[in-house]
Amino acid sequence: MNVSRSTLRWRLAATSGTWLLMAAPGQAQAQVALPEITVTAPTPVVRAPQPPRPAPAAAPSAPAPPAAAPQFQPPPGLVEQVFVPLTVVPSQEILATGGANLADSLQYKPGIAASTFAPGASRPILRGMDNTRVSVRENGIGSHDASTLSEDHAVPIDPNAADQIEVVRGPATLRYGSGAIGGVVNASNQRIPEFVPRNGFTAEVRGAMGSADRSGDGGFKATAGAENFAVHADSFWRRAGDYAIPGGGRQFNSFVDSNGFSTGASLIGLDGFAGVSFTQFNSLYGIPGADALTNRTRIDMQQDKVQTRGEWRVRDNGIEAIRYWFGGTSYRHNEVDLGSGVPEIGSRFTNHEIEGRVEVQHLPIGTALGELRGAVGVQMGDRTLTGTSFEGDSLLAPARTRTAAAF
Repeated sequence: MNVSRSTLRWRLAATSGTWLLMAAPGQAQAQVALPEITVTAPTPVVRAPQPPRPAPAAAPSAPAPPAAAPQFQPPPGLVEQVFVPLTVVPSQEILATGGANLADSLQYKPGIAASTFAPGASRPILRGMDNTRVSVRENGIGSHDASTLSEDHAVPIDPNAADQIEVVRGPATLRYGSGAIGGVVNASNQRIPEFVPRNGFTAEVRGAMGSADRSGDGGFKATAGAENFAVHADSFWRRAGDYAIPGGGRQFNSFVDSNGFSTGASLIGLDGFAGVSFTQFNSLYGIPGADALTNRTRIDMQQDKVQTRGEWRVRDNGIEAIRYWFGGTSYRHNEVDLGSGVPEIGSRFTNHEIEGRVEVQHLPIGTALGELRGAVGVQMGDRTLTGTSFEGDSLLAPARTRTAAAF
């Protein structure tokens, strides 16, 4: 399938009173200062301790003795900086990319691609691995969908809701289960506020338009708080028609229409925070292909999610911090055919899932190789997934999966 990429996108964003206009690559842009990036995923970086600098030698009153033979110094990067398998996409880059899903926002990074099955359904591919080998999460809790069962099932996380996207590879993925051998894609945001905003309020408004698919999208985020309490609210919408293809036509049944909202609140203190959020995601999108002209298949999706998260920074008795994550989801989508002119539900997938994790991070331990940091924890989950066909036999009998792990 050939897809025309000669699209012109304009993105307009406003954050804390500052407006920024972005054009597609190839257009002149004003230089802007990028915001500071804070990586929330754990990192295995270990820096070797720096030896103290010798005091400057006094001026010699006699001819200086012959210089001693220089001591061996390790090559740069051999000890000082260990390779970190972590990729971070900040908010400004998400805005400039203009993707309709997380995979679109990541596909230009080295080692990352997208399945691109449909504009409304695309999963990240890390090092050639996808589906169950790549875990997609929001604030550390799984997406709790049916996207690993089939390529036409979407991930219910919109880029407009993410403050940054982190891709974790290597041993750190064990914190999220043993199946994510390809990596973990985590969309982080402030739906559960971790701090009270400066001056008590912060807001962001963003929007975009596209010419190739006659698309438009927009959203807002707002966080307010005082003393030890903060609240958050955000919403987004996205609408795109059939995209243009070479030859002057359009790819039939490639439309996307999605929207969602979230609210959250937190109690915040000097030594940590605890909060809860509710999120709803709705999407209606078409499935292009050979059967699109006759069946006009589309997927109607809805997900409701409740999350709670907290952190207690102990800094005593050998413990640096104690953190917890918990989430519960109700998900369903209908696969609708319009071939007869009347909407007919051909199949329905539902997923009811809960997941929780608690971890304890110990205080740094000094060693000859540098600071040693680590964490121990447990993770548990319970999932019931069902696929029902209204045209014959059941697609997937109710399958209940319980998991428990320690790391």
